[in-house]
Parts: sequence; structure tokens; C-alpha cells
Amino acid sequence: MACAVIEGFMLMVAIVLGVLLAWIVRPDMYWPVIAAGPFVLAIAYGIRLPRSRRYLRVIHSEDRPA
Repeated sequence: MACAVIEGFMLMVAIVLGVLLAWIVRPDMYWPVIAAGPFVLAIAYGIRLPRSRRYLRVIHSEDRPA
């Protein structure tokens, strides 16, 4: 689940950035309306991101030499 949160956050940020770049290229379309859903999801994943990173760090800490 932690990996899915991190991947989801990266995907939503990429989608939002792509829409913003498309808005620069084609300002006549309604890009902010299209970006609203991925933007909200990116915020939701971003809120859960620190907890997921801490969980993965703890899980993989035993792989590191002392």
C-alpha cells in the first residue's frame, strides 16, 4: 500500500504538470477544469506520502549494514 501511495502521488503530479504545460501551449482550452481531479488526488496522496515513506524506511532498515 505504501508503494501505491508513492506511485500514485508521482503519477498525479506528472499528470498535473502535463496539463499545465498543455495549458501553456493551448491557452484557449479549459485546462484548469481538466487538472482539478488529478490536483485533488495529488494533494490526497501528498498528505499520506510522509507516513508511507516512514513505513518503507522502517521495513528496509534491516537491509542496511549497522
